Amino acid sequence: CLDLKDQLKRHPISGFEPGPAGSSKAGLTLSGTEIDGVFSALKNLGYSEKEILPVLRETGSSDLPFEGRLKKALSLLTPLR
Repeated sequence: CLDLKDQLKRHPISGFEPGPAGSSKAGLTLSGTEIDGVFSALKNLGYSEKEILPVLRETGSSDLPFEGRLKKALSLLTPLR
């Protein structure tokens, strides 16, 4: 998990700046945990970091719940395979 945080620090994702520690999930900024969740889910599905990072940058921040963001990322990744 620490490796993932280090990776995200080295390759910041536009629109995915972590919010303050006490921010709610309904806010406009996504927390690092939410980004880690989508990244981790895609990684567990077998996608490489090289495939995931550009897609996360392209999807940007959204008011969608986790499942919606994951579906959006998967729709962008699926044509690549």
